[in-house]
Amino acid sequence: FISTDQLSRAGFYYTGIGDIVRCFACHGILYNWEVGDDPIMEHKKHFKHCKFIAKIENYDDVSDSSSSHATFGRDVTGVYKWQCEETIPLLADYD
Repeated sequence: FISTDQLSRAGFYYTGIGDIVRCFACHGILYNWEVGDDPIMEHKKHFKHCKFIAKIENYDDVSDSSSSHATFGRDVTGVYKWQCEETIPLLADYD
């Protein structure tokens, strides 16, 4: 089981289709998640040039929820939506 929290810490948001997620920074898409997959390691493995993944490598502990810059939430329809938490300056660095 991979939590939405783990996926969001790795820069992914849910696309609304199956288990397909997309990176907000590099727009890379991953799917067919398996038990034991590490979203950060999969992101690094498949999208080596992603600026977000390069940035979070500088954090001491990206698994700590206090270092998370984004989370998933549900709206009233039950669809996952991306919710940024004070990330505007950080996101500007990726353009």
